[in-house]
Amino acid sequence: MAACKALGLEIKPLLKMSNLWDAWTEYDEMVLISSRIDLSIFEDWFIFLDLAINSIPSSINPLEIQDDDSHVETQKVLNFMKETGFLKHAQDMQNPEKWKENRLAARYGKSLAVATTFFENQNNLTGLWQLFEDAAIEILYGKENKEITTFNHSESRCSDALENALKKVNFETLPLIANEKVAYAYLDNVSPWLNLRKFQKEVLRLNEVLFVLQYRKNNEELTWIGSNNKLNINKIFGIKNNEESPYEALIKRSHKELLSYIFYQIKQFSA
Repeated sequence: MAACKALGLEIKPLLKMSNLWDAWTEYDEMVLISSRIDLSIFEDWFIFLDLAINSIPSSINPLEIQDDDSHVETQKVLNFMKETGFLKHAQDMQNPEKWKENRLAARYGKSLAVATTFFENQNNLTGLWQLFEDAAIEILYGKENKEITTFNHSESRCSDALENALKKVNFETLPLIANEKVAYAYLDNVSPWLNLRKFQKEVLRLNEVLFVLQYRKNNEELTWIGSNNKLNINKIFGIKNNEESPYEALIKRSHKELLSYIFYQIKQFSA
């Protein structure tokens, strides 16, 4: 983002599907800068691609920045990043092992990772976008942004939230499945500092067979069921319309009602 701004290129946030349609109407060409696409908020994504594919000649993945690109404007950005050292900083940001020797990469690597957890837990994509833009402006002009600093110093809050969540995992709530204990946790309202994905992976590392997590988010009762490539979640629990992965599913349904159903299905599967 800082490189694009330095070269006078206009950057538009993609916070909802209408942003894409508006940008396509306004510009002849668009270069997508994205590390991942949450298709749940881009409900017409594939329709958009079919219609607008000729207007998207290039894309940049900030988590895996390529060295070259056939698109002229994209190559200008990549060349600028090489010449200024931005490219190395961007790569080091993704590698915590490099943070001791690269203070700038450490500052933004920590700040934006913590902020991503914080804002995504509150579904505040606008706040997250603004912080990324603030980081780009700070990089360009060298004037400290206090919110970036605050998030940089909040890394311990994420560590504490993860530690507290792990303490709530037990293996007694649900029956055995395939003679293996099932991990279960109830978190109620999720801490804004808890990286749910990291928590899920950590529990599955300890118990790869099955993990059932129940929590509240924005007053909704959610249940996440995951297996570390061991069990077909869709098949065992009769979950339909879950095409992302057969090894995990997120369900919106009454906790009590769903837990009874899960208990019953595990019994049936293990019988």
